[in-house]
Amino acid sequence: MTISRPPAAFLAYVTWDRVVPWKILSLPQHRDERFAPLGYGAGKRSKTRKPRNLLKQVKPNDTIYVVTIPWTDARGMPPTLVARLDVKAVCYGDACPQRLTRNLQKLRHIWNAVAIADTRSSEFYGLNDATAALHRLGIITPGAARGADRLRVIRAQLAQRVQKILRLNTSTKQTERAFARCMAQGARQSVFISYARIDGEHYALQLARHLMHRGWSPWLDALAIPLYDTKNEEKCKPRRLQKLIQLGIEQSALGISVITDAYLKKKDKCGFVWTRREWNQIMHRSQRDPTYRHVRVIQADRRVRREDAPFTKKPAREVAAEVACR
Repeated sequence: MTISRPPAAFLAYVTWDRVVPWKILSLPQHRDERFAPLGYGAGKRSKTRKPRNLLKQVKPNDTIYVVTIPWTDARGMPPTLVARLDVKAVCYGDACPQRLTRNLQKLRHIWNAVAIADTRSSEFYGLNDATAALHRLGIITPGAARGADRLRVIRAQLAQRVQKILRLNTSTKQTERAFARCMAQGARQSVFISYARIDGEHYALQLARHLMHRGWSPWLDALAIPLYDTKNEEKCKPRRLQKLIQLGIEQSALGISVITDAYLKKKDKCGFVWTRREWNQIMHRSQRDPTYRHVRVIQADRRVRREDAPFTKKPAREVAAEVACR
């Protein structure tokens, strides 16, 4: 007789370079679908080895919290909760159901075992600070370290403790309470930052870091879709990239345009001016939704009318403080 256990909470870790491919596989195929993680995979595809950790531990109705550590030139980026999956089923190799969506089939061909998510309740989250939640759950103990030393300690402890999917000692409700703040930050406090990479990236990353420390979840391509290569798409038709940017704007509560000399001018190899597309989408969103705010931060050398530029040549820290308080 098999005794069923109550739903359990698990913690998993993905490297930063795997976040974008995971999101691309999860892009909605139809308008009525939600943008949510389709599943979580474990164990490289193999005919001889089974990923026992995932198969033996995770069951339907369990919850998997997935964390990552951003790679960025902006110092001070903490670990972040990237997704929460409510598990619908767990399958291995050819034992998986045949009638899976095309993208779930791709996930199954990459990984040995797949925890299939219930997309109605599972979520992707924007950047957030999961340090306090991981400390509360006993995963990390940064101690008295500060600044860069503190981050190094956190990264080392996280890498050591979550080498494989880890069943947490806390109940699902306790785990949800621990992650509640970063889930709220990543889901409801999103800010889309539009900038020209050639002369605005450094400032945009600084602004993102300060906004994050004030409880906002910054969305900018250097952080939200790092290492994205348009070579994987049809030549000069980057539909998936356009979709990811569009989702970033639609899910944000605030849009910030960092206007530099190259903004609205710099073209890529295919002739696209991505900042102009982002500007148009942000303007369309603000016209459609009166509650949506669009803030212009002027860092260009050319003159602008003061009434159009309340934030002209201001340090990122000051802009973040004023924007966050409005």
